[in-house]
Amino acid sequence: MRRCADQVDCGYENRDSDLFCRACSLPLIHTMLAGRYRVDALISKGGYAAVFRGVDRNLSRYIGIKVLLPSRTTNSEHEHFLREARIAATLDHPNIAPVLDYGRDGPSVFLVMPLYTAGSLRTRLAHANGPLPLSEAKSSFTQLASALNYAHTRPRPVIHRDIKPENILLHQDDHRLVITDFGIARALEPGARVGRTVTVRGTVGYMAPEQTSGVVDPRSDQYGCAIVLYEMLTGYHPLDPAGGTVPPVTSLNPDLPQALDDVVLRAIASNPESRYADMQEFMQAFDAAFTTSAKVPRVRVPYQNPVAPDVHTVPSSRQGSRGAVQPRILVILVSKAS
Repeated sequence: MRRCADQVDCGYENRDSDLFCRACSLPLIHTMLAGRYRVDALISKGGYAAVFRGVDRNLSRYIGIKVLLPSRTTNSEHEHFLREARIAATLDHPNIAPVLDYGRDGPSVFLVMPLYTAGSLRTRLAHANGPLPLSEAKSSFTQLASALNYAHTRPRPVIHRDIKPENILLHQDDHRLVITDFGIARALEPGARVGRTVTVRGTVGYMAPEQTSGVVDPRSDQYGCAIVLYEMLTGYHPLDPAGGTVPPVTSLNPDLPQALDDVVLRAIASNPESRYADMQEFMQAFDAAFTTSAKVPRVRVPYQNPVAPDVHTVPSSRQGSRGAVQPRILVILVSKAS
């Protein structure tokens, strides 16, 4: 008998001759997809897809295989996945995981990518248990922003829609960051700035407010990237499940320049029109925050939290326990008139 690799939600005992689970339709261990990719082990499973470790029989190398969950996705989503995988396969950037192949075999719709074994940015943040070293946080942000700017400025812009630490992997050879899951990205028509989709993809706590309405906008990726940046700089997620205000990053990490407060808060504004025009402008503002020597006053401004994540959030004071949630006051930096 061949037991389903998903031991948590399935675990069905299949016949030795079966290639796909009779209960959940996932490929069974040792199944050959498209006659080339051998499924070896289940690495992880999310809300709409599972990731397997596999072997490319033609090239004799380990690979990652992402398979859509048949029970969680529709036929139209399968077609969309294949179309967008084709577009994502054209992306060529050192901080974007390349799509090596994609296709359909039996009930499985899948894409193939390199296998990364050094963990994700989430595991790195957990290991740090606080802010990352500033040099590392700056380098990581530059890598992420550069990759997203590249994707957004293609002749047919590609929007990721689900930027979060779990989708940012560490390359085992040189430890650079690699954005994965561009297989669920959305491509805009050439020359288009904003689009719409009937399929809402994203993760609560990282998904920009406009995404819940089906809006596809490059500034939605900017929002998710800014949330990740906040976590790298402070060790905390900025959004409060109780709907409180977002503290400036310097209130949690006094080693940061005060000018960085306004930079980060602008990028996580609820209204996309209030954010930076593009990732290039966001990167320039971030770099400028470390070079400016101007002293600016603090002004109290109310801020409304758009969503509530299921992750560690900011305490009301630096003495509070990590993850404690209390109302807070947002402090934004503004420049004096000359």
